Amino acid sequence: MTGIEVGHSTYHRQVQRLDTSPPNVKQKLTEVCIDGGKVRIRSQEKGKPAYWKEYKTGRLRNN
Repeated sequence: MTGIEVGHSTYHRQVQRLDTSPPNVKQKLTEVCIDGGKVRIRSQEKGKPAYWKEYKTGRLRNN
């Protein structure tokens, strides 16, 4: 959504740096929401074409 293009190798390196160990949680989750899709990005300048970007998001909730 920032409009910056990066290659597959860059994404791969970023994912490899992430800590994917399970978290140490003391409360139970009551809701997990996962969403994803495509969003159309339009330019403020007239005449520039719009383009589509994929997004993914997640939310954890406990009551």
